[in-house]
Amino acid sequence: GAGELLKLIDIAAGASAVMHAGSPRTPTLAFDHLDLMVPICHGELVHLDSQIVHVGNSTMVVKVEGKKKDVLTRLWVHTHVAFVTFVSLGQDGKPQVVPELECTTEEQKKMRKKVIDLQLQNQAYKAEQAAIKMKTDPWSEDKCEAMLENVPETLRYDDTAVYLRKNFLPRSLNALGTVFGGDLLEWMELGATACASNFTRNPHVITIAMDNIFFHKPILPRHLLELTAKVVYLRKHTMQVECLVKVFEPSWIKENPKFKDVDDGYSHVGHFTILNATEYGHKRPVMTGLDVAGDTEAQLKYELADHRFHFFMAQKKEFTADIEDPMAQLKFPRWDKQRKNWNSKQLK
Repeated sequence: GAGELLKLIDIAAGASAVMHAGSPRTPTLAFDHLDLMVPICHGELVHLDSQIVHVGNSTMVVKVEGKKKDVLTRLWVHTHVAFVTFVSLGQDGKPQVVPELECTTEEQKKMRKKVIDLQLQNQAYKAEQAAIKMKTDPWSEDKCEAMLENVPETLRYDDTAVYLRKNFLPRSLNALGTVFGGDLLEWMELGATACASNFTRNPHVITIAMDNIFFHKPILPRHLLELTAKVVYLRKHTMQVECLVKVFEPSWIKENPKFKDVDDGYSHVGHFTILNATEYGHKRPVMTGLDVAGDTEAQLKYELADHRFHFFMAQKKEFTADIEDPMAQLKFPRWDKQRKNWNSKQLK
């Protein structure tokens, strides 16, 4: 699944962050919105390039560009661009200053400006989301009923929930003794696809996008994690699944006076866009409706998700305008002409 790719992106980006900071104490702080532009099938060769594109006082933004080897055309096809933010920590666990980034070429300067513009847009996104949360007007009955037209079955918001619990083993720990961000994303994506599969009654669902994720607190081996995945938004062929991760401290920690400030709490939340597909990978309409009538929480989640969808669609058009259409690279005119000639001869 896409979770394995998210894990690889985090590893590649982390390597660049460690080299720039000169220290292995560089945990993942955040993932920006990520679109998986081209599906990567089982057994295909994937190549990732990572580089530092922007540096703050103690943070580093790493760009990870991916491509895959197309078997038919023998061409490398662009698949995605990811931006991952890391923070450098000192021996005392506090942020420490990292070296400045020298941009010597026009391409490097252009990319740095692009990242700054992206950060400004993300700030605007947070402000717009906060404004939507302030609204308290419930939906009309007509609006709720319109969402349920031409669907054979409906589910309430809470009935879409899937719950997962997990303890991470020492093999998932970084140099700080906390869990790798990539391992967390892989687990979250697993929960999102399980929720989408359960909602659509379809095992063939595919993750095609992940929205901004910010890691609010480190995950330690002693923590028990609970993931709650719910469907919050629907379109014709896709759905958006919200994954909320809660951290539970063991009782022996809570009873210890040394850890009097430690308590259970939420670590982070992620939103995954899932495509409903056939067993051959073609789009398949979502035939289950989401009933939010009388549920103000579900209505708010839906409005936030609708704003999120349109915001990142506009951002995608702006920031990928200079990237060649990856599907156009897969055309092989000479081979297609030979195949058509061969088919015509067989018909005769």
